[in-house]
Amino acid sequence: MSVDEEGYWEASYDGGDTWERITNAAGEPVKAVTDDGSSIQDSFFSAVTQDDGNVYFTLTDGSVITVAKRMDFYLILRKAPDVAPFVYGETKTYEIESAGVAETILTKPDGWRVALKDDVLSVTAPAADAAGFEAEGTVAVIYFDGAERSSVAKLGVVVDKSQTGVTEGDDFTIDITEVTDKSVTATVTPKDASIYYYVSAYDAETFDEKGEAAVVAELKAMFDFYVQYGMWDYYKETLMSKGTATYTTPEATPLTAGASYYLIAFGLEENSEGTALIPNTAVMKVPFKTTTPVVVNTKYRVTVDNITWYGAGYSVVPSDDLHYFHGIVKKSAFTGGQGQPLTDAEVAAAYVKEYETRYYDELYMDDPTTIKWTDLSSCGTQRQVVPRAWIRENELANEAIRPLVAETDYCLIAFGVDGKELRTDVAKKEFRTPAFTPTEECTFDLDVTVSRQNLSIKVTPSNKNLTYICHLDKSATYYEFENDMQYAADDLFWTKYNLEAGRTLSDELLTGDIEMKAENLWASTGYVVYAYGCTADGVITTPLTSVRVLTEAGSDTPPATAAKPRLVRVR
Repeated sequence: MSVDEEGYWEASYDGGDTWERITNAAGEPVKAVTDDGSSIQDSFFSAVTQDDGNVYFTLTDGSVITVAKRMDFYLILRKAPDVAPFVYGETKTYEIESAGVAETILTKPDGWRVALKDDVLSVTAPAADAAGFEAEGTVAVIYFDGAERSSVAKLGVVVDKSQTGVTEGDDFTIDITEVTDKSVTATVTPKDASIYYYVSAYDAETFDEKGEAAVVAELKAMFDFYVQYGMWDYYKETLMSKGTATYTTPEATPLTAGASYYLIAFGLEENSEGTALIPNTAVMKVPFKTTTPVVVNTKYRVTVDNITWYGAGYSVVPSDDLHYFHGIVKKSAFTGGQGQPLTDAEVAAAYVKEYETRYYDELYMDDPTTIKWTDLSSCGTQRQVVPRAWIRENELANEAIRPLVAETDYCLIAFGVDGKELRTDVAKKEFRTPAFTPTEECTFDLDVTVSRQNLSIKVTPSNKNLTYICHLDKSATYYEFENDMQYAADDLFWTKYNLEAGRTLSDELLTGDIEMKAENLWASTGYVVYAYGCTADGVITTPLTSVRVLTEAGSDTPPATAAKPRLVRVR
């Protein structure tokens, strides 16, 4: 949206290439400013203000529409780690997401090659026989908007020899095909296809300290036990290999990241008496080193929009597909019980702890567990609106997000997790809800008579033409909310959410003086009867008025009446 040279509101629907004036119901253009340049009251808005992050449109009824400014200058390397490991001569590519970038400059360590084309950054490590290269350093993309702004995106890089490859021995050929931070995978082929042999990854430092003979004795001891008890035929088929076989580190015994190992192989056969095992090949050992874990350098772009006195919309765009938590917390959450400031990590841990408490049985106690941490966290771009019903991927994990409180400071937060453990810094976006401004003048007189577990309710609004809602709820639920207006916003949301098929909000609204009954309520229980103005479009127009009552002890059957009483909705 913009204001043209003559002071009229105009809008563009194609990114700013073309513009057209906004017209009212009569087809007339809408004036935004007077001839002297000041704002006018017969426009859409009574005021338009802005700060670094948002533009605030104040409507003529006092409500405020908050629209986040577009992040028009950024460059993100998607799924890029803090430090990317390379083998000699290897090329890796990273997708780039950017906006407002007019020019880029690439920097790199000596001996490396980098290129940026079609929003893809290519990085190639030096060859093993190259001269004068740097084994590690930083690749940087310095970007400019063509005017005054510039920034930089960085990627750490390090090169080392490949841990994969074929090694020929006297008795075996070992082809290591993959090495990760936790495992090794290899294809082992014995020169004598008839023998049984054992394969394992063994810590290199420990192997060198003990010596080959001691390691072999240690490993074959368990097989000697099986031989003595007549179980050798079974275990040689399950724990040893014959012919060409693939070995992968068992998940139950992962290797240590960044550590040096030997992949060892040697053959075993029974002695002539069948009482023990003896090696029938030499021990072949192939050195390798597990990789260090690749830590993805996750970034989150968070925006907040459509801020009202009771809600907001927000978006979270991550730079990768890993799991994270996101949500809105009060700014006061960053202050401890003794008034001490809390770190972002402490607030994030408390946020996750609430989920752990809420779903403790499903996470830990059920057999098998019905919910995993990935069911509670999110991945990919998220768009949420508060208040709403938030149904997660697992149907057992859902929640109602309550309305916000007017005139309160909040923070949108997003942070990566590995399970429930914090994985990234916390991205934050602060905002404040405006005040609730009534658009109608009306008061409600609520006259409630208690007869055992039944209520007779008379509602007398001062404005007989006003449309309104009148419901009741248990006091225990009502007082879980911070104030009347937060409760009213929640009540309206669920009223619309639970409409029966074929009914609209207009069907729920009342006008004028009304008499209603609520029957067969809980005995000796506090209830709150409340009313508030509301339009057919779902806009709350007045403050909420409430009366608290207590039903009587015991129970009885309400007397039958000729005319069916009108029942007030019970939450």
